[in-house]
Amino acid sequence: MTEQIRDQYFYKGESYLLLENTGPDLFSPQDFGMEPFMFHTACSCGFHAKYEITDGAIYLKELTIYDRNGRYAPIGGAVPERANMRPDVSPKERELKKVVEDDKVFYFADRSDGYGNHGAQYSNMNYQLPFSGIIRLGKDVDAESTIEVNILTLVVNYAASYKTILDIAIEQGKVVRINDRSAEMETKRRAYREALEGNPKGSRKTHACYLLQMELQ
Repeated sequence: MTEQIRDQYFYKGESYLLLENTGPDLFSPQDFGMEPFMFHTACSCGFHAKYEITDGAIYLKELTIYDRNGRYAPIGGAVPERANMRPDVSPKERELKKVVEDDKVFYFADRSDGYGNHGAQYSNMNYQLPFSGIIRLGKDVDAESTIEVNILTLVVNYAASYKTILDIAIEQGKVVRINDRSAEMETKRRAYREALEGNPKGSRKTHACYLLQMELQ
């Protein structure tokens, strides 16, 4: 399977990966009447995004999406423009045609203007997401543990492979708690390696795997 374009998550200027979360997806284009569709093999869900977490809230900052019908809705006041355009294309040519359907505004991409539907991009957004749940973010891969942990669990972004781990509790888009779990996971990695000493195979290795588990908090 082609490696997928990953969403980006920023906290205090640092880039993280989303490792797991409780609750629904952070953002759903369907809530805005759009139908995302795979536009290339590296983006099977039909969209990818950039998010920013502050000490107060979580925001959608950028979005690239391919809608099955070429209809793109405004999001939190942000208006889409054509994506995947050459750098020399003017701002005017990047504009999408504004249409109103059943009192709802959409920006429509079709072939009438010679470009067709190649997706849309939202930039300079500041849309506070109405998400409720806990997300786990990770960064700084632990090179020593990555290979052994990933082969064992068969999960590429398993939390034990990251030195920095944050559990962030969010209620209706507002950040209510940020829990740094990095030291706790380092302790679990040490316990894992100690459990394997002298017997890196068989049942002891299977048992050691459970020492790496850490529930979202």
